[in-house]
Amino acid sequence: MKVLLVTEASAAGVGRHVVDLAHGLLERGCEVHLVYSPLRMDGPFRTGIAELEDLRASPLTMHRAPRPADLGAMRRYRRFVNGPAFDVVHAHSSKAGLIVRSAGGHGNARVLYTPHCIYTMNPDAGKMMSHATRAAERMLAPRTDAIIAVSLGEREHIVEMGLGQDRVHYIPNGPREQNWRSREQVRGELGFTEDEVVLGFLGRLMPQKDPALLLHAFAQLRASRPKLRLCMVGDGPMEAEVQSLARSIDLDDAIVWTGARNPDTVMRGFDVFVMPSAYEAMPYVLLEALAAGLPIVATPVGGVPSTVENGGNGAVSTGHSPQELGEALQPLTDDHGLRERYAARSLERAREFSADTMVDSTLALYRVLTDGHSSSR
Repeated sequence: MKVLLVTEASAAGVGRHVVDLAHGLLERGCEVHLVYSPLRMDGPFRTGIAELEDLRASPLTMHRAPRPADLGAMRRYRRFVNGPAFDVVHAHSSKAGLIVRSAGGHGNARVLYTPHCIYTMNPDAGKMMSHATRAAERMLAPRTDAIIAVSLGEREHIVEMGLGQDRVHYIPNGPREQNWRSREQVRGELGFTEDEVVLGFLGRLMPQKDPALLLHAFAQLRASRPKLRLCMVGDGPMEAEVQSLARSIDLDDAIVWTGARNPDTVMRGFDVFVMPSAYEAMPYVLLEALAAGLPIVATPVGGVPSTVENGGNGAVSTGHSPQELGEALQPLTDDHGLRERYAARSLERAREFSADTMVDSTLALYRVLTDGHSSSR
């Protein structure tokens, strides 16, 4: 099978998914081509595609935000795709989905689209932009053989948008196996003692991840719990802002800031993993928290209902306020036995998600579509 993967978001979770998918498809005997934008490419994506010797990768400049240059990107993409004949063309992220499906020229290839958290799930998106995105997605849906949602929440949202229930398939992300550093190694390096309870955050310091919400919730809990600590792992555009916030509410001595780190180097040092995001689909960090055997407390977004069981392996806050997040965290900060029970359940849930499962499910969908069992476009 000859597969073309296309992505504008050559970084973070989307970039990681594309690299893992390309790797898995190559292992399963597919011929894999990749068209990617170098503008937002990060180090792991660059390294990942370089390590795939049989991957046929081609850069194509695509900008994240809509702009007149998109027309030029469509023309260049059309010239590329008119060369080799593909069985499957699979666009990843909203912008690649727009470029691929607007440009057309795919012949008999089946066209798939994975938004990786479709833009209309963003609660801060302006009304005009949300309406425009919905209109564009509805217009392009008939040019799409399948849309892959990476969480059940995203699938429900896409169906509610009117993009076709039969067209939308749920295939969650899945991490590769990690070589975890031990709890003792991590806590020794970061200076946490065994009698301290460490809440951990890992992600980009940006509005979507809402690190400020976590700081405010932590401040409420810390006031009566001097042994409570917070580990903030990540960097991003809000780094200076949230560090300034921590100083202004007298939390700086209770927080360790590590900068960007790979999950396997730090997560086993946490007692509880906290995800305070404003919106998500199925972030890898949530699945890695399962694999690390951590109790999880998260806001009610995206893939959380599929991974976090209230009273099973963690808690889901009732909303997005510091008080609501703090109330969800409080039992786990005070009860060591509860943390141990939730940790064991997270390890059980982790078996449901893997890179191999993601690749096998995606390839199975490719085969169904190319065997002619899909409905006509």
